[in-house]
Amino acid sequence: MVLDGQRGLLFAPGLLGQNPPLDIKAPPLFSPIETSDGERIMMRTSVNNRPRVKRSLSCGASAIGLLKMEYLGSQNDTPPGLELFINELGACCDEAEPLPLIARLPDFSNDRLPNWCKSLDLTFQ
Repeated sequence: MVLDGQRGLLFAPGLLGQNPPLDIKAPPLFSPIETSDGERIMMRTSVNNRPRVKRSLSCGASAIGLLKMEYLGSQNDTPPGLELFINELGACCDEAEPLPLIARLPDFSNDRLPNWCKSLDLTFQ
């Protein structure tokens, strides 16, 4: 689910195209944002690619608490090379500025596989 703190919307990721990011300045680090009903909240986010890092900034996140690294690099069926993977991680860090970003080591399981892993013959017990 996507929580858009600037608009006060909660929607499925498939609807991102209908709710483009706002061109706004990110709130100061670790500062709460105020909802339309006056509630002050601090939003953290989990993301799996660079566009979602950028989207987090525009939605008012105060930190990116989890970058799911197993989804970086390639959205197609071929495994990404090391250079592409490292470059994508660096780009996510650059994109997250000034927000802190915590990256999780790749975590693979049968129910959580990026597209490029599905082309490999892997079985997790």
